[in-house]
Amino acid sequence: MKAHLSPRDLALTLAIVALWDFTFVPIKVGLREMPPFAMAALRFFSPPFRSWRPQMPWRYIAVYGFAIGVCQFGLPFSWG
Repeated sequence: MKAHLSPRDLALTLAIVALWDFTFVPIKVGLREMPPFAMAALRFFSPPFRSWRPQMPWRYIAVYGFAIGVCQFGLPFSWG
């Protein structure tokens, strides 16, 4: 059985891919003006990303934030 996307789902998928790929342009421009770790911090401390907090201890949130913010996003920007 072959699955098909509806035209609406295909358009939404292509829009998400285009938006995701376009984020590299502002990242490249931003890296000219600020250090990589500052860009990663700006991403995680901006209001749209702080709208809710999971119900778990702060130490787990801090470790996860460090792993994602520094290791996953900060280090690749510093090598680019």
